[in-house]
Amino acid sequence: MSDVFNFHQALTDQLNKKYNEKKPNQFLFSIIIPVYNVEEYLEETIQCIINQTLDFEKHVQIILVNDGSPDNSEKICLKYANKYPSNILYIKKENGGVSSARNKGLEFAEGEYINFLDSDDILEKDALEKVYEFFSKHKHEIDVVCLPIYYFEARNGQHLLNYKFDTTKLIDIEKNPQNIQLHVSSAFITSKQAKKHRFDENLKYGEDAKYITEIILDKGKYGVLTETKYFYRIRRNQTSAIQNSKNSTSWYNDSLIHFSKYLIDLGLEKWGKIPKYLQHIIMYDLQWRFRIKEIPTNVLSKEKQEEYIKMVIDVLQYIDDDVILYQKYIGFHHKLFILKLKYLSDENKRFKYLYAKDNIKIFFNNHLVNSLQDQKVYLNMVEINGDKILIEGMFASAFEAAECEISILFNGKEIIAEKVDRSLNDIKIWGITVKKIYGFKAHIDASTIKKVGHIQFYVKYDQIKTKINYTLTSRVKFSKKIPSFYAKDKLIIFPGKKELKIIPNTFFNNLRKEAGMIKRLILINKKKPAAKKAIFVRLTYFLLKFFKKRKIYLFMDRIDKADDNAEVLFRYSLDKKDKILKYFVISKNSSDFNRMKKYGKVLPYGSYKHKLFLLLCDKLISSHADEVILDPFGSTKIFYKDLLTFDFVFLQHGVTQNDLSGWLNKYQKNIKLFITSSKMEYDSILNGQYGYSEKEIALTGMPRHDRLENKANNQILIMPTWRRNIASKLDQNLERTYNPKFVNTEYFKMYNNLINNEKLLDKLREKNYKMKFVIHPALKEQAKDFTPNDRVEIINPDNIKYYKLFNEASLLVTDYSSVAFDFAYLRKPIIYFQFDQEEFFNIHFPSGYFDYEEMGFGPVVKSLDQMVEELISSLENNCKLPEKYKERIDNFFVFNDKNNSQRVYDAINKM
Repeated sequence: MSDVFNFHQALTDQLNKKYNEKKPNQFLFSIIIPVYNVEEYLEETIQCIINQTLDFEKHVQIILVNDGSPDNSEKICLKYANKYPSNILYIKKENGGVSSARNKGLEFAEGEYINFLDSDDILEKDALEKVYEFFSKHKHEIDVVCLPIYYFEARNGQHLLNYKFDTTKLIDIEKNPQNIQLHVSSAFITSKQAKKHRFDENLKYGEDAKYITEIILDKGKYGVLTETKYFYRIRRNQTSAIQNSKNSTSWYNDSLIHFSKYLIDLGLEKWGKIPKYLQHIIMYDLQWRFRIKEIPTNVLSKEKQEEYIKMVIDVLQYIDDDVILYQKYIGFHHKLFILKLKYLSDENKRFKYLYAKDNIKIFFNNHLVNSLQDQKVYLNMVEINGDKILIEGMFASAFEAAECEISILFNGKEIIAEKVDRSLNDIKIWGITVKKIYGFKAHIDASTIKKVGHIQFYVKYDQIKTKINYTLTSRVKFSKKIPSFYAKDKLIIFPGKKELKIIPNTFFNNLRKEAGMIKRLILINKKKPAAKKAIFVRLTYFLLKFFKKRKIYLFMDRIDKADDNAEVLFRYSLDKKDKILKYFVISKNSSDFNRMKKYGKVLPYGSYKHKLFLLLCDKLISSHADEVILDPFGSTKIFYKDLLTFDFVFLQHGVTQNDLSGWLNKYQKNIKLFITSSKMEYDSILNGQYGYSEKEIALTGMPRHDRLENKANNQILIMPTWRRNIASKLDQNLERTYNPKFVNTEYFKMYNNLINNEKLLDKLREKNYKMKFVIHPALKEQAKDFTPNDRVEIINPDNIKYYKLFNEASLLVTDYSSVAFDFAYLRKPIIYFQFDQEEFFNIHFPSGYFDYEEMGFGPVVKSLDQMVEELISSLENNCKLPEKYKERIDNFFVFNDKNNSQRVYDAINKM
């Protein structure tokens, strides 16, 4: 390795010598590119500069700064430095972060204008030419020209701060302080100013914003150019910095000290006050911090959290109220909380209430912040059952929820809405509940409607009652946007401007409403071609529905795999002569597709037939509740949502042990039958924040448990679950790409070291045992990273039968995965390997009713050495289940027979 390093270093020195010998005339541009782990993208970035409309060899210098990159980026750098020795300078340094790499590059920049291009981003072809032309016109007025940022790869759209790019112009930051610039890579800076400043190497977040701000403040103006673009890559295999930032210590106290407080001190030193432009920059950064619901205790201790909050309050003293209220990316309640923090000692004195006959207005420091008349109710559910309507929703405002009352006026009759606990939706900041949400529901008897019924919403506070508007959330089956309608049983309901309207569901009314819908789709088709297809689908749907005589059930596990509860129940149901049409849905590319066709009718996921049958079906029965299961229509769902009237039966993929109410609650998934296996699990869902009643939850046991048999065969099974922060993101084809950084994670190191531990391997050989390490489906692209050996088989999950693995294994090692319950059902030993317990429950899932120490089916282990010792001890004991854990298993499961499928199917048919 040292020979290779010396060779590359010698080649680098030689190229730099050539560069100095052939030093060209003054460059117009120096493009500094920090390089770290970007071999996949670097060539595209370099080529976007070489291919500029401006002559590259005459006018452009590229400085590639290798910041100790461990991948093959250096080879790419050397290739281009060798090809363009007069234009491309390659510098190699020890890893010090992006700021140190940019600072190093500045030392060698020779161009009139300098840019810090990110090594995976792209400039539009004419960017340099356009920037130079703009600078030529405004050379003495500005030091900075900026381009609008457009995202590509994993996300499309524009940067949030692109609103200032309405025209090409100069921005005066004193006249337009809200037009802030934070991104340095999309900026071009005069050489004199760029070299006068340096990036703060203490900052991991906001270092470019700090740098560019100091430069813009010098002249108080900068240019914005709309005729060209900067393309910012959102990588498919990584989450954004903002998404991960709350898990980084640096984002909290360090960032406040080196960014926010630094800018405050800078303003006080130069002007004796904080200019509005600086206030907007500081507040733009702060607003993202107020979107954090809970600060993970493994990131900041309680003491550090207190220190952080005190610093935030201190910073807020320098931000004017109008700047706080201006922020676009936090809600009203967040802004109100910020104002309360700012005036912590006397906030109540600053509130004033103005009463009118039918309205109340709230002022804070003479700023109007809320008005009772301007409020809305958010409708989460509007359902028809016969001639009855159920409405459930939320109300949130500056007015205290406990003192509000929501009522509905239906054809002149007032219905006081029943209050419902919606604490799940309470607005929290840093673990503090800043707004209690008023949940409500109301039952409306619409049996007397002859022509048109009207549903209007009212709120009463402190004896003042006023009519308010409504908003339809995504789960409501009709929309204001098109608008559409929802027809079921005896009623049709559709949106009015400030009220809901109801008419009888007669053939004529249905035909008239559908004709209106088709007419709107024809008009929409001019802008959205998918609307044309929707017309054909809707007409086909209504024709088939008219002739439909039998119920239709769709069964589904994962998109790409069967072999779960839905497959077991589907195969069981096929023996029932109940005249119900049953179909299994799975991707045509799945290895299970043809196998499932041997048992019954199969629909290819995403096909025209699948989507049509989903609209026609009575029940969707699935072991998964992901949005792609419930909605294969994607962005075109708005054309069909009124037709999606099926009941969703959730079989579960595993026993629920953690608190999944934030994902599986009634207002997110609207599950009509929620299958459970244990009384403890049943109670946790009924009494938790899921929003379901006894009517929607069934204690039946899992269908897939019916095929479990103890056939232990000297095998140890290792099956950990995944981690969101180490799995690559799903692309548009719902597939994940390989993540090269996975090998640096603690997760990989722990499991790879476990399966290659020599002491353990010796014991496996002695006892004639083997291990099977099963990769979680979300991490299957990383299977090649793990090192197999003569005792360990690395298993990709695509082509396996989980129940056979459970049946044949003698012992299971898992972490937090629900597979532990399947294995426990067989009364076989389990070891929980929870080396990252605190982080897991802070970042991934809130812990639920299941206490691993008190209720777990095996010991909880937190270190690699202890894990090895536990495994060796179990092997010495021939993997026998201790009586202590057998009693826990017996107490947990209600059913231990082979009749789970029968109970589930009976429960479905009784719905």
